[in-house]
Amino acid sequence: MSTQEPLAGKVAIVSGSDSGIGFAIAHELASRGASVAINYPFSSQAENANGKAASLPTRSIAVCADMGTTQGPKTLVDETIREFGRLDIIVNNVALAVNKPLEEQTLDDWDLLVNVNGRSTWVNGVHLHVNGGLHID
Repeated sequence: MSTQEPLAGKVAIVSGSDSGIGFAIAHELASRGASVAINYPFSSQAENANGKAASLPTRSIAVCADMGTTQGPKTLVDETIREFGRLDIIVNNVALAVNKPLEEQTLDDWDLLVNVNGRSTWVNGVHLHVNGGLHID
C-alpha cells in the first residue's frame, strides 16, 4: 500500500454523494485509493451519478437508493457488496431539512426527516458494526 493511497483495497459508501459535499468526500476517498459507491435517490439522476462515478480515479459505481425509505439503505449496502465483495467505510452524508415554518410542517415531513437523517444512519451503522468497518457520520 502506497503512502499516497492509504485506502487502497478499501470500499466506501458515501450516501447522498452525487453532488456537493457528498461528492467532494467521495472524490477525496477515491484519491486516497478507495473504491466508492456514489449514492443518488432517484432514477432521474442516474446519468449524472454515473458520470460522477466514472470521473473518480478508482473503480467506482453509482447506486440508486432512496435513503428515506426502509429499503434504500439496505439496497445501497447490498449493491456495493455485490459489486466489490466487501464494504469497509460508510460516510453518512445524506441529510435533509424541512424548510417551512413549524406550524406548516406535517407528520409526513417529520417522518421523512427522521427516516433520512436517522434511520439510514442506524441501518448502515449496524452493518459495519457487525462486520468491523469504519462508520463516519
